Amino acid sequence: MHSPTSIKYVLRWLALLTLLYALLSLVALFSSQQLISSVSALPLTLLGEFILLITISFAVRTVRWCYLTRCLNHQIPLRVAAEIYIGGFPMTLTPGRIGELWRAWALVRQQGSNYRRSLPLVLCDRLLDLNILLFFAALGIMATLSIYRLPAIAAILLMLPFLLLLLKPNWCRQIIKIIWFASGKRLSRQFAALLAICRCMKRIVHPTTYIPALLLSFFAWFIEAFAIYHIATQLGGTLLLANAMTVLGLGNIAGVLTFLPGGIGGQEATMVYLLQQSGNALSLALIVTGVARIGTIFYAALLGLPFFIKYSRLAKLSLTIKQ
Repeated sequence: MHSPTSIKYVLRWLALLTLLYALLSLVALFSSQQLISSVSALPLTLLGEFILLITISFAVRTVRWCYLTRCLNHQIPLRVAAEIYIGGFPMTLTPGRIGELWRAWALVRQQGSNYRRSLPLVLCDRLLDLNILLFFAALGIMATLSIYRLPAIAAILLMLPFLLLLLKPNWCRQIIKIIWFASGKRLSRQFAALLAICRCMKRIVHPTTYIPALLLSFFAWFIEAFAIYHIATQLGGTLLLANAMTVLGLGNIAGVLTFLPGGIGGQEATMVYLLQQSGNALSLALIVTGVARIGTIFYAALLGLPFFIKYSRLAKLSLTIKQ
């Protein structure tokens, strides 16, 4: 039987390798001559306007995170909560953005809590984003956006089961109990922890908590969709705001489903294809996609890196003192 120390050692190396893979993928993306030449053709003022809109979107998401920490009674200063959320931005480079669970780890280290309370917070944050992305993707099913109908239906069918399970914590509890019984009631402690997480999720998805957070999520993602629409129209493209929302929604879902670091590859291909289907030239589609990805991956990673380093070091110092 493996000792807890050896398991932690393996997990640490897995996390390191995942992060290195993500960084290499990011370097490969931004070393693309086609992408660089496309983005360099963009006026600096327009790029500045895009970054400003993305910053506002990030700020709204940070407010949502702080709101959820209060709803779950996390005894942590709002400033620290905000810094931990922003510090999780570099971890969007991990496959399926699974590295964003770093926020749960950082919360545990900062307030001496446990994962039963911090994990539901991270899961709910992702759930809210998924809600809005599915809504944006669903716009593609409308007759006025018939060019997006097939990919929108496919994306929704793939993501809907996960969404329903997260929105229905009682269903999750029943499934966990069934799996526990099927396993011969082994690993009781681990299954009890999963049930506790489901109980916390039930508090978050209550309408009085969930609806305000959902509205903040919609506002944040709408600003990002408007940023894409603004770039495309300023460059002479033909793109409706509703189309931009669908491009953003389907692009992000495609990126998550590919399970590549930051959705690199899948998200770009989807966005370029959908922008072309809207009647835009390939050159314009590449510029809009390139700017959108630089603003939402590269800029976000740079923005969050100082806080990621800060709280990782503080956690390490805390563990050293305890030992």
